[in-house]
Amino acid sequence: MRSFVISCWIHRRRNVFGIGVPQGMEGWGKKMNRGMGYRKTGWLRNLLCSAAVCLLCAGMWDVDMPFFPAAGEIVANAAQNSLNRTELTISKGERFALSVKGSYKKIFWSAGNKKIATVSEKGVVKGVSAGKTVVTAEVDGTKYQCKVTVESPSLNKTKVNAEMGDAYQLKVSGTKRKVSYKSSDTSIVKVSSKGKLSFLKPGSASVTATVGSSKLTCTVKVKNSLPAAVKTDYYEGLSEQDGEVAKKAREVLDSVVREGMEDIEKVLALHDYIVLHTAYDTSYTKYSVKNTLLDGSAVCQGYADTMKLFLDVLGIENQLIYGVAGGDHHVWNLVCLDGQWYHLDVTWDDPLLDGKDVPGEVCYEYFMVADGNMAKDHSWERADYPLAEGGIYTGYIWDKLMEEAEAAGLFAATKEEFSRIVTGTASEGEREVAILCKGTSADAETFLSCAMDALMRANPGREIRVSYRMEAAGAYTRIWLGMEFR
Repeated sequence: MRSFVISCWIHRRRNVFGIGVPQGMEGWGKKMNRGMGYRKTGWLRNLLCSAAVCLLCAGMWDVDMPFFPAAGEIVANAAQNSLNRTELTISKGERFALSVKGSYKKIFWSAGNKKIATVSEKGVVKGVSAGKTVVTAEVDGTKYQCKVTVESPSLNKTKVNAEMGDAYQLKVSGTKRKVSYKSSDTSIVKVSSKGKLSFLKPGSASVTATVGSSKLTCTVKVKNSLPAAVKTDYYEGLSEQDGEVAKKAREVLDSVVREGMEDIEKVLALHDYIVLHTAYDTSYTKYSVKNTLLDGSAVCQGYADTMKLFLDVLGIENQLIYGVAGGDHHVWNLVCLDGQWYHLDVTWDDPLLDGKDVPGEVCYEYFMVADGNMAKDHSWERADYPLAEGGIYTGYIWDKLMEEAEAAGLFAATKEEFSRIVTGTASEGEREVAILCKGTSADAETFLSCAMDALMRANPGREIRVSYRMEAAGAYTRIWLGMEFR
């Protein structure tokens, strides 16, 4: 067939080869060769010539000889349309521009459910409410679809009022997409990649959570407080008086709390400091931490608030407990160590004698006490507070006191040991001594009687007066003795 086509082409250009045309084409030939000296030939000869040319051309084609040399090559494909996205997740109020790739005349856009998402004539999709729908682009009679999911992300807090040194976890719900966070002022509030806020100094700032192109904002106001100022040694934003109190509290902590101390040791050290540096206010006019730390005198509220301040700074879980003790309204502390709650009444551990403070003495009858023991002379609404069932620290102080008393030679397991300590103290010219005895207060009465006999034998003919106080100490009793010889 290809040979025949070529041969026909040659016939139509017959003057090049000097040949005629078959019958039926003479007119065409004459017209083409007018003025060229056309000479009519026989039809048989023309047919034979045509056949020869066909054979020649067929041979040339078979050996892949080009009919004319190629200067280059062009490949053309029909354009195929498609959407830039077939699935899309946006937030309520967020916009995203869809587009059709390829050639087309006009695009007709439509949204399946306009209550969830809308689409403009230019393909801009806008989230309306949480849910799923489909956006369709119709191009030249063909429809292309994008599955659209609309989320409604929200912050758990849009306003946070915090104290310096505190922390808060900001959370975004209603989305499965990645959330990024940024603070407008990192010197006031710092935010982690997970949304944890750290409040560094007083001031105002904002934290922005970004989901896609949606931005959620939380405004933050940070103020200073006594615990924060004491903890950070930063006093800006406090009143002059509170600044003085905070500096004093910082000074106390630095003096009594040492590196490497366990929490129970810190609690004990602070308990002792408050007792030794505070006198109970019998005028009942001093209630504050300022009165306790700067004036050295306060009622139970001052004692308890000061202990709470120290515990807050140290990060030890605690709370105030309000009840009745000694027939009056009273406040003391609840402390949680190792998951167990204990009562701590610093006020009642500060001894009074004839209504006056006893300098230099500390009691421990109300140090880390369980509900049962505390209820002997304290009452409170138990349903309002965690159970204080006690634990490993219930007997901590008594074991510690026994170790210290033994090391100082002031522990008596028997009445004979007690008598030796008393007479030995008197012979050295000392008139006061505190001894830890094994046993209850009833046992201590026997110890005292035995000690009086020993003193009289050691000091014949002299009048001896002995004053004393007792404190129950778990399995022990502490006895303070004051001796006078005439």
